[in-house]
Amino acid sequence: MVRSNFKLRSWSSVLGMLKQCSLLIEVVDARNIQGTRIPRLESGFGGKLVLAATKADLLPTIPSNTPAHFGSKKEEGKPSLNAKGEISPPTYYCSSRTRKGVDKLKSLIKKIAAQKIAAKKRLPIRIFIFGIPNVGKSSLINAISGRSSAKAGFRSGITRGLQNIRLDENIMLVDAPGVVDLATGEEYLALNAAIDAQRLKNPYSVAQKVLAKFIAADDDSIFAFYKIKKSMDIEEVLALIAISRGLLLKGGEPNCDEAAKILIRDFQKGKILAKEK
Repeated sequence: MVRSNFKLRSWSSVLGMLKQCSLLIEVVDARNIQGTRIPRLESGFGGKLVLAATKADLLPTIPSNTPAHFGSKKEEGKPSLNAKGEISPPTYYCSSRTRKGVDKLKSLIKKIAAQKIAAKKRLPIRIFIFGIPNVGKSSLINAISGRSSAKAGFRSGITRGLQNIRLDENIMLVDAPGVVDLATGEEYLALNAAIDAQRLKNPYSVAQKVLAKFIAADDDSIFAFYKIKKSMDIEEVLALIAISRGLLLKGGEPNCDEAAKILIRDFQKGKILAKEK
């Protein structure tokens, strides 16, 4: 189980900002949008919520954006719903690395701010950017602002508290620490890159789930990446990775625990991607 302070550290502060800010940008991983959303934080805020699907450059093809249409009194406060009646926010695919899609998201921020300014709302207009750990919130903010204002890095938990980054004299971006739902376990977090492999109590089970994704997709690229023979046995796969990387315990036994962490980190960073069926 993940430490309770890791799960709870940001929940209450985020709830307050959700109510106060004019636009909510939930940052998700474009490779697993539904798996990296936080439904409990979306409830009640659909009318001012958009999804920023980052790391879109890691997708084989980038889907079309579903632009937001906020501002009219008729639509204000009304979330877009899918066929199942679930909240279906507008989605903007973007990449902080290539900057693809960043300008469109920035244009939306400017548009919403202009509407609020025209309505004589209190300045600065605040835009809240949140998501689970390690989906690229801070990197996205830096891409939007054009400077390294938010702390960014692959290791989860880089942002420790709410950070205010001024986009211009009238707009303030608010960067939140990564938020984890109370019901979330470490296996789910690891598969969604929200917890470092080094912090896992049972990396073996997570590595097993990663391998299962490739087996289910009939995708041998994982074996080509590590230059090892194909195997459906996670124990053998980890042993082969350990041997190929020189990760040996006393007596020459493969260090499968460290090999599991390597496999998980490579999966989290997008170095190995299971193709879709």
